[in-house]
Amino acid sequence: MSQTPIRYVALGDSYTICTGATEAQSWPVLLCRQLKDAKVNIELIANPSQNG
Repeated sequence: MSQTPIRYVALGDSYTICTGATEAQSWPVLLCRQLKDAKVNIELIANPSQNG
């Protein structure tokens, strides 16, 4: 992994905020997990998404 992490803020709607699912099942968390598995140093710093 690289030394400096990619800082990621997820912006979006109900899919991004994970309406109807747990936070661990949200696509921003799943995306970061997949990227980390691929040795990408990424950090989800916020998910201020809203339903609507």
